[in-house]
Amino acid sequence: MRNARVNRIIPLFIVALICGCRSLPQEYSKAPGRSLVQGKVTFKNAPFHPKTALFGPFIAPPDPNEEPQSHTEVHIINADGHPLPTSNEFYVADKVWLTPGAHQITVFCFTKYLDQVLTRGTNIQIDVQAGYNYYLRSKPLKIVTAHPLVVSLPELDMTTEKAQ
Repeated sequence: MRNARVNRIIPLFIVALICGCRSLPQEYSKAPGRSLVQGKVTFKNAPFHPKTALFGPFIAPPDPNEEPQSHTEVHIINADGHPLPTSNEFYVADKVWLTPGAHQITVFCFTKYLDQVLTRGTNIQIDVQAGYNYYLRSKPLKIVTAHPLVVSLPELDMTTEKAQ
């Protein structure tokens, strides 16, 4: 009896999970002639840990002689004035595919330290050329003033590589 109930619930759960996942709008999905623009993760003084991929970085207690360990992510939340899908209040778009030409994108960066998370967004202009991929990384965000709390603007670094 219990197995029959579980067997009926599992397909419903899978359908709900699939329907709940939001994908990119068609104009920003992978297609011929479009270039990848992707936000990346940067680790600073944080050792690799197998749980990193699922639970965020392993961050050891700070060493007072070193710069604090951090984990910074770049997410794309808006492209050309069109908000990208979000799920569970977390930004899921770390990449978009754009047609060649000038584009305005809004990125949201967050830096996770041992004891706090800092967030800040900014707009950037990108001139996409056919046949290239673009990767966005940010230096760790920092507190500029504590009262009122002001966080530094993201210092973005963009690398380009020939698409394969």
